[in-house]
Amino acid sequence: MRHAGLVIAVSLLVAAPLAAQEKGTFEVGGFGRWTSYPDAYQLHMNADGSKVDGNQFGFGGRLGYFVAKNWAIELDGSFNPTDLAGHQANVPSTEFASSVPLNYTPFHLQAVYNVPLSESGAVRWMIGAGPGYTALDKGISDGWVSVGAMTGFRFRVAQWLNLRVEGTADFLPTGYNDSSNVYLGVQAGASLMFGGCSHSKDMIGINPTSANLGPRGTQQFTAESWYCGKADEVTYTTSGPGTVDPKTGLYTSGADGCATVTATSTKGKLTSTANVCTKTPPPVVVAPPPPPPPVVVPPKPKYTFQMAAVNFKFDHSDLTKGGMDTLNTVAGTLKANPGVNVDVIGHTDWVGTNAYNMKLSQARAETVKKYLITQGVAADRIMVKWLGEEEPAATNDTAAGRATNRRGEIKQNN
Repeated sequence: MRHAGLVIAVSLLVAAPLAAQEKGTFEVGGFGRWTSYPDAYQLHMNADGSKVDGNQFGFGGRLGYFVAKNWAIELDGSFNPTDLAGHQANVPSTEFASSVPLNYTPFHLQAVYNVPLSESGAVRWMIGAGPGYTALDKGISDGWVSVGAMTGFRFRVAQWLNLRVEGTADFLPTGYNDSSNVYLGVQAGASLMFGGCSHSKDMIGINPTSANLGPRGTQQFTAESWYCGKADEVTYTTSGPGTVDPKTGLYTSGADGCATVTATSTKGKLTSTANVCTKTPPPVVVAPPPPPPPVVVPPKPKYTFQMAAVNFKFDHSDLTKGGMDTLNTVAGTLKANPGVNVDVIGHTDWVGTNAYNMKLSQARAETVKKYLITQGVAADRIMVKWLGEEEPAATNDTAAGRATNRRGEIKQNN
């Protein structure tokens, strides 16, 4: 028997794919038990009148199945051999003996909820209740239906191995001698967990999540679904106008309006939805072309201004002596030709962030405008613009190129 038990235990360890406390998980375990017997009869004592503690220990086993996450149905039974004290008036078998053997064998069928006490779920508080059957034989031969309850703790040592300790109570409304009996017990043991799977990554997602179509238009919907760590098959349904192929997810529009396409996973029963709307476009009305606008020929300035530029030092917006000389010449030209308006455009090299260079190029353009105004050019003839590092005049890979790019340009804008 011991060899057979070892083979079964090893087989369970090898076979288990194992995810504790998930729906579909099986539990097989064994435990040792200490029992506190009722006062309806007395256990055998030592000669000095003290209890023989060894008379209160037994062993048992359990089968469990998780019908939902953290909810299990458990069936357990135990064998608890003890000895009755002799010469008990209410126990006929002890009348002419100093002690008589007694076997206490309880069975329980209980619903047990496992309350997680840690984020990982490695420690759980168990609480359960359900009907039971209590059998006594040898010194007392009888059996009774009972109501049982239990509470205790489950410790997950590994995905496949749990340690358990729990207290039990069995109430027999009409037990031995037709009186209410209460049996209390403490059980400690281990359980193998197998079967089931982890549903923490179960999911389904449909793509796309929305679409707009014309009459008799089509849209291909696809869905990805996972159940127990494996891809799950998907079926498609629709509510509203239009039809969808249940296997391929190809939707064909119908009358104007909006519909919902639902993807449902076969095993996980998860759903994901998409909205699709159909609208017939209005008829196209071709309007006569508008008359061409009158051609307005702007007067040409009497003078064509040639672009000028001034350069700045690195990370500066103040003018150099050479820049002032250039702007003096530009100011003289503009004052001599009052019909010419200009854009002043600030630029930088690519050193620094784009946001910083934008502000620096603005400052350079404002500096050029202010200087031209001080030289007598009307402010309303000058428009300021800035482009940062976006329009280099030369390569930024060389010092000479970057120096060329640190500039302010003056261009005619009319």
